[in-house]
Amino acid sequence: NLGNINSIALNPLNVNEIALAGTGSDKVAFSSDGGVSWQVLKNNLPNFKAKALVFYENDIILGMNYGVYVLKEEDKTSWQSFSNNLPNVRITELEINSSLNKLYAATYGRGLWVANLEPLSLSSSKLNQFEFEVFPPCLVEQ
Repeated sequence: NLGNINSIALNPLNVNEIALAGTGSDKVAFSSDGGVSWQVLKNNLPNFKAKALVFYENDIILGMNYGVYVLKEEDKTSWQSFSNNLPNVRITELEINSSLNKLYAATYGRGLWVANLEPLSLSSSKLNQFEFEVFPPCLVEQ
């Protein structure tokens, strides 16, 4: 029930961890044994298509048709919204810049958003502290 696969993410810290994002009802599949067995990580995700995945340390960040969500390593049962100041737009790609600790989210029709990431982990208490920027900046002539 994963549907068409939109994204494949490999955990750079653990070569056996793979995550898939799809258009079907199961949304996200995860393997901790190199793809031998899979578990569905749909849990509390909204009914949107999963479009892009990336690992940040051992957490999974997911871009959907509307919004960005994070699944913490220690609690693989509950996705948390990571969409503060991000309008309802389709996320088409997620990338991590490790040297700057930034998450880049490419969107359909709205440009590029950048979120600062904590150097050690994304904690639910800190999700509301991230700032987003729009590139290129919109200039209004008067």
